[in-house]
Parts: sequence; C-alpha cells; structure tokens
Amino acid sequence: MQLKGIIFDFDGLILDTETPDYIAWETVFRHYGAYLAFDEWAVGVGKKLEDFDILALLEAKVQKPLDRTQVMKMHHEIASQMIDKQPLQPGILDFICDARSKGIKLAVASSSDKKWVHGNLAKHNLTGYFDRIFTADDVSQAKPAPELYIKTLSALCLLPHEAIAIEDSPNGIRAAKAATLYCVAIPNHVTRKMDLKQADLILDTLENISLEGLLQRIGVAKNTFANG
Repeated sequence: MQLKGIIFDFDGLILDTETPDYIAWETVFRHYGAYLAFDEWAVGVGKKLEDFDILALLEAKVQKPLDRTQVMKMHHEIASQMIDKQPLQPGILDFICDARSKGIKLAVASSSDKKWVHGNLAKHNLTGYFDRIFTADDVSQAKPAPELYIKTLSALCLLPHEAIAIEDSPNGIRAAKAATLYCVAIPNHVTRKMDLKQADLILDTLENISLEGLLQRIGVAKNTFANG
C-alpha cells in the first residue's frame, strides 16, 4: 500500500460526542419513567437521526405520544453541556498534524449533519486540516451505506487501496468496508462495548502512535510520502 489519504469519522472518533449522547438519552428516558438499555441506543450510533427514531422508542415505552420538540430540547441541553467540555480524543490532533505534514490527503466523512460537524471542527480549530468534509447532508444514504466513503474518495481523486478509513462504530466500519477501504477502528468509552470485529485493525487509541507506527501495525513496511 502507498497511502495517499485518510478518511476520518467525526462523532466518537475526533470528538467523543457519543458518550454524552447516551448519557443524555438515558437521562431523558428516566425523566419519562422509562429505561434505555445500552444495546437499544447503540443501534443508532453512526446513523442519521432520521434513520433511527429514538423518540418512537421512548413513546413505545411510555405508551403515549410525547411533545417531540420538548423531548429533543431536553436531550440537546443535557448533551450540549457535556460536549462543550469534551476535549479532542487522545492523540487525534498530533496524528492529524503528522499525516498532514507528510502530504497525506485528509477528509472527514460523517453521518451527522453539516452544521454539527463543521461547527465542532471549527470550535476546535480543525477545519483547515481537511481537504474535504462530507456529512449526511451531502448524500442520499448515510452510514452504514458506503455512499459517504465513495463520494469522499472521488473528491480526493483516490482509489480505495490508496486510502484508509478510521472509525469507531459498527455502522461506520460497515460503510468503510462496503466501499472496499481498509478500516482501522479506534473505539471510545461506549463503542468499545460494541462488536467491531469487521474492522481490519482495532487500536485502543491514537495516542503516541505516529503515521509510520500505524502503517507498521497495518503491515506496511514502507510508505513513500509526498513530503517525506
């Protein structure tokens, strides 16, 4: 493999928004006298909100329709307070800088909406590191469909064997593999409880791992970098 590009997921990989999301939904369910099991919530990780109606699940549990606007407002307030305090995932910034310095093309492919992804990347001063940023607003089918990855590869002018995907959840891994990409999984606090075995390589963290170190783990002895 001559690596020319890396495509990153966003939620849970660059910034752990998934732990706050689960805690917030768990809190909302409890407020309405219901219980949200981890496995019930996990089904929607890596999917668009429209593809996983968690509000329908809550309504089914309480056996009545709810004011969905009020429910979403409650969830948003709880989750936002936690996410605003979240640092970037360990090692992610150093890894991105290392890859960028070697001329590797970088992109984000996320099933979240454009406002969310661009807003959070800008908040952490990351936007300028990426050549392309694609979100659920750019495709007709988000993950686990491969469309996001296929579109990103095309925009980067890369073939699947010239890039890798870095993901944290089963739905993201399925999308990457369906696009025939090599996929590295780096789970966060909540997704490490999920089945990530479809990934080609699973790492605990990117902390203290250089691009060369990752390639060695993948089994690539040498890579010719554009700026190396």
